[in-house]
Amino acid sequence: MAQESTSRVRIKFSAKKLIAILIILAILPAGYLYAKYVMPINTWTYEGRSVGFRINLREAQKVPIITNFASPKGPDFLVRDALVRDDVTNITFLFKPTDDRNNSLYVVEETEIIKALTFAYLFSTQLQRIPTFDAQAVDSYSNITATQLNPKIVLVHPNFGNATLVRQDGYIIYVQGKSTNSFDSDKIQFDLATVRLMMAILKIKIQ
Repeated sequence: MAQESTSRVRIKFSAKKLIAILIILAILPAGYLYAKYVMPINTWTYEGRSVGFRINLREAQKVPIITNFASPKGPDFLVRDALVRDDVTNITFLFKPTDDRNNSLYVVEETEIIKALTFAYLFSTQLQRIPTFDAQAVDSYSNITATQLNPKIVLVHPNFGNATLVRQDGYIIYVQGKSTNSFDSDKIQFDLATVRLMMAILKIKIQ
């Protein structure tokens, strides 16, 4: 009987090449994990449209949403459902005036929220009809009322806030940043709360 011969192919790597291969094998999964869980996210594709944000979505997602009752669908659903409905005719922004420099932040945050609501109404509602928007100054954040047809978004400047959060009370949504005694830092806190609301409106969840 003929003896079977087995041919073996030996591949030799130098120490430098082996180290390079091991480094590449380590970098690939590390890069994937960084992109998926760490890398800042400032844009999001919503219904095929790219939406830009003033703040990192990963950081904004840490902002709590507080609701006045529980739902198995979560607080994001409750906030969105109060604002994005086919029967809504008008959404009113309320703000408590401060000095000119800080008042400018109200305009910025209101504009960003309207952008998110416009996308949501165009692509998520049956009527695809955008409600009207208006803004009103208030002397106090107390005794505010709202209805299903006219929900209200209360912008609480850090000058008047002690926490960064989004809070729902029926058809009233409070968006507030905490005071840091620094205009630039206050602006970041206000942006975080605003973007958190925008994420709820656009159903954005970051892993």
